[in-house]
Amino acid sequence: MYEQHPFWCTGYTFWDLHSEAPDLFLHLSRSDLVLFKGDLNHRKLTYDCAAPASTPFEVAIGPMANCAGAPIVASLRTIKSDVVVGLGTNGDEVAKELDKDEPGWKISGKYVSNLFMGLSCGAILTCLIGYRPDV
Repeated sequence: MYEQHPFWCTGYTFWDLHSEAPDLFLHLSRSDLVLFKGDLNHRKLTYDCAAPASTPFEVAIGPMANCAGAPIVASLRTIKSDVVVGLGTNGDEVAKELDKDEPGWKISGKYVSNLFMGLSCGAILTCLIGYRPDV
């Protein structure tokens, strides 16, 4: 269910949610699962930082994973920016291969990333990143 709140329209990242909108953080923490959809929301979850592709999703989302009472979070997106995390232990190598074989893959809109906090797919890359042949 979508909840209207002024925080959604601020320039803050979701790293700041617990301190800037504690009422919203508390409300979300009561959910069984919080879904974030889209590239912008994913970038706000990961502080829009250039982290290695092998960085675990739970690490990349910081306080949204490790603050007391943090909800279980999932991020569903078409990759349209340089922020790519959660690709497993060999994620850096996979990203380097894609950089070499398909320059611009991170902004092409051909790949999707579906990351779930607490779900470890490890080397099963298809669980985390997929190719969209129709694009």
